[in-house]
Amino acid sequence: MAGESASSTQPFPTSGVFTEQKFVPRPGWCTDEFRKLRYDGLFTAPSVGGTLLFPGNVGGANWGSGAYDGSRGLLFVAANRLGTAVKLIPREVYDSARNGETGERWGQEYAAQAGTPFGMSRKTFLGPDGQPCNEQPWGALAAIDVATGKLRWETPMLPSLGGPMTVNGMVFFGGTLFETKLRAYSASDGRKLWESDLPFSAHSVPGTYLWKGKRYVIVSAGGHGKVDGSKLGGSVIAYTLE
Repeated sequence: MAGESASSTQPFPTSGVFTEQKFVPRPGWCTDEFRKLRYDGLFTAPSVGGTLLFPGNVGGANWGSGAYDGSRGLLFVAANRLGTAVKLIPREVYDSARNGETGERWGQEYAAQAGTPFGMSRKTFLGPDGQPCNEQPWGALAAIDVATGKLRWETPMLPSLGGPMTVNGMVFFGGTLFETKLRAYSASDGRKLWESDLPFSAHSVPGTYLWKGKRYVIVSAGGHGKVDGSKLGGSVIAYTLE
């Protein structure tokens, strides 16, 4: 924007990149809408006309963070590959429209940005079918070698609002959108070892505990109120490891 200047350098990663860095739109409506937005690659600045941020504010890594396997020296991270359409709204227009602050992360979100010349609106860049506008995969479970910083393996996934947990050579994850599953992957190579249906999606981080010599994995599954179409409920489910 006028009066602003970007840094002459940006912190581009040299290794361990665990989410896609370039936005590629799906054909049709998504491509047409994409062409209306400003997009110069990573770190494209917001604009009044509308800008696409990729990765967006719902990823790479989300709030669930990562899980560390000390014996293998691996950090497991669930990463989203989602774009966010952001628009700056001139102060007088924003204030007269009486847009309030909202905390949406999947739908339309507004922020007043008090004391600045602009309010802000943003929304995850989805198609009319409710699915992300970029090409799949829309997420990944990645293993990063902490000694080298390099990617050891990567398994495609759906977008997620949760985090992984690792125990006994496995990585458990259940925070994906669009489905209600808990899955276990091999910590060594990312192969899917097991999956189970859940009554609601588990946008959470699984836990684990020992009871009378037996290992349990537990997950909270309740859906997500800010994700359109997410079935809401309240379940805590425990599994035993054989």
